[in-house]
Amino acid sequence: MTSPSDHAELALTQKLQSCRDFLLTTRLLGEALEKEEMTAVDRLIKRRGELIGTIDGLDRRIGRCLKASRPDPGSAVHGRMTALTRELHQILTLILSANEACGTLAAGKCSTIKDEVIAIGHRRECVQGYAPTKAKRAEQFLNMKL
Repeated sequence: MTSPSDHAELALTQKLQSCRDFLLTTRLLGEALEKEEMTAVDRLIKRRGELIGTIDGLDRRIGRCLKASRPDPGSAVHGRMTALTRELHQILTLILSANEACGTLAAGKCSTIKDEVIAIGHRRECVQGYAPTKAKRAEQFLNMKL
């Protein structure tokens, strides 16, 4: 019979794998942002959302299992869970770094686009074809008489 600690270890292992997938997806997102492949960016952002949902579910499961029974210190399960937790910490640190790089890259792209839009506005290219005509139109009013 498996104990809640065993279930927690299994869920922690699954969380670690999901976090590895999240790291890979985040790195791919950074590459897609650099290449301005917006279809890939959209797909990868959705994938990250799915992985976040999976990780949240695993966190809840781990919490329930550990609330029911914690592994004894010095036990084999406790040792394996400690090693998994250390590795998870390393992966989360890498995720944080990759995510910050994506944020910086996206902010830079946004700033570049904003500057280009402002420059176009200054050159008045954006209103070409929509400039007011020289002909004066007669003012029209609504007839409010009943």
